[in-house]
Amino acid sequence: MSKIVIDATGMACPLPIILLSQRISEMAVGERLTLLADDPAAIFDVPAWCRMTGNSLESNDNSTFEIRRTS
Repeated sequence: MSKIVIDATGMACPLPIILLSQRISEMAVGERLTLLADDPAAIFDVPAWCRMTGNSLESNDNSTFEIRRTS
């Protein structure tokens, strides 16, 4: 399994979430990805998206989000 990285650096809301949603739908349950997003809204949007979709936010370090597909 290769490491999946979505680089949404410099993109404004809602593009990071749109890219995340598109890519994670192609992944198998249990796979993880890294989202790089420096939009100020991402700190709120990514955890909310994970809660709403049933996916797991494994870590959140400034503009780096580790997400595991759980649904």
